Amino acid sequence: MEIRTANDSLLAGMSVTALLKRYPDTVSVFFQHRMACVGCAIADFHTVAQAAALYETDLAQFTMELERVIQNFSQEIDPASQENLQ
Repeated sequence: MEIRTANDSLLAGMSVTALLKRYPDTVSVFFQHRMACVGCAIADFHTVAQAAALYETDLAQFTMELERVIQNFSQEIDPASQENLQ
């Protein structure tokens, strides 16, 4: 699985809802940054980059933390079921 940095904008360009649905463990990162994106009515329409800007959160740091959680999430999944995530 390829995860790009904030500069490549793969995560930064995802909608908050899409990210949370695909990687539910990332909820913890939003909570750590005191971001009310989880369950927000407009999370479908905000990208991760827009949410970070709205909460004045450093995008590079935020996506790095998201990537760390995603990597851990991916390692916990049975390799045979990884194809379902792509």
